[in-house]
Amino acid sequence: MNRVATGINSVVEMKNLTVGYGIKEVLTGIQANISRGQFVSLLGPNGVGKTTLLRTLSRHLQKIEGNIFINDRPIERYGQRELARNLAVVLTSRINTELFTGFEFTAMGRHPHTGFLGALADRDREKVWEALRLVNAVNLAERQMDQLSDGEKQKLFIARALAQEPKIIILDEPTAHLDLKHQMEIMAILRDSCREKGLTIIVSLHDVGVAARVSDQVALIKDGAVVAWGRPEEVLTGTNVSELYDIDGAVYDRTIGTLEMKGGSGTKKVFCVSGAGTGATLFRFLSKNGINIATGVLNDNDVDHHVANALGAHIISAPAFEQITEEMISNCAGPIREADYVIDTGFPVRAANRMNTELITYALAQGKPVFTLRKAEDAGRLLKTDSGNLVACQSEVQLLDKLGAMVTTQGSGVRSLNE
Repeated sequence: MNRVATGINSVVEMKNLTVGYGIKEVLTGIQANISRGQFVSLLGPNGVGKTTLLRTLSRHLQKIEGNIFINDRPIERYGQRELARNLAVVLTSRINTELFTGFEFTAMGRHPHTGFLGALADRDREKVWEALRLVNAVNLAERQMDQLSDGEKQKLFIARALAQEPKIIILDEPTAHLDLKHQMEIMAILRDSCREKGLTIIVSLHDVGVAARVSDQVALIKDGAVVAWGRPEEVLTGTNVSELYDIDGAVYDRTIGTLEMKGGSGTKKVFCVSGAGTGATLFRFLSKNGINIATGVLNDNDVDHHVANALGAHIISAPAFEQITEEMISNCAGPIREADYVIDTGFPVRAANRMNTELITYALAQGKPVFTLRKAEDAGRLLKTDSGNLVACQSEVQLLDKLGAMVTTQGSGVRSLNE
């Protein structure tokens, strides 16, 4: 396991921590140090102990062994009110909120700062309105909680946590069951709270791509242990993610930050001449339709290269920023001859990749049907050909629709499918 480096602004530290229920151990031997203002994401399959760890850090569960320190003090030495001034919690379990307005619910976060009867002073009201503004929920202040959507309620749960003025916020799957708009809003709110207010956020997530984009540290949890902990740029490799979730049919690429589903289980073969990101959408389209992909020549820093590799395509590669060579072009001859169709993705032609146009003319010379995403006149001018096997398409969708049935052309020249 990779231990997080100790920082001078440490707010949470775990030493040889074991968590679970009663005597049943769920996670053991956790060693971690989390600094002020860090966003930490816990990743792993369902049921591996992410929620158990969060509930132990928030003292909803008793630890089995080891130590938890909050601001260098053992968590046991905090009274309930003092702990609430340092740590707020948004867990998946829900309290009954139907009788509250949005303002009243958010104001519950002021409980560590009010008197015994919970009466709000002017400063408390200011902090409630400030929290509502931070989550863009001022418009929800007078509405009843039972009239709100799940996304709107989640905003108020986070507003209530912010109203506590904590140093740490712990959240369990804060974007679960939310639509895309509210997912993005919630993650932006949490990220901005780290950056602008110096809050430490500890959250369980399922979306590896989101975790990679917002996290300072990620913890990978599986088989009763934290198997890796560190910067997402180091920890979230394709191998680590595949092993974490036992994935065989997909590959995570940390450069593009997405999990790509492998395809190509059919019998048809396509060779794509691509580059500069022009092939990525088409690769996904072909892959999900079971078409086997070969592509080249691609520089290995090209986004098309990363997507094709994640999809399991056969790639003829060139080193980053280097010119394509005759040998690389020759290596494409076999895959082109084996292909049922060849596709020109309309890649921009520059000095470094101009030789890729030779692949298209070679495919035409082999009698291969070639589909191009260039305008008909542009393709004919670039390739200096009037071959009837060169078919111009207006979009990837139109191209895919025509792959299974060749267009019958009359006469010579490049034929456009909208003719």
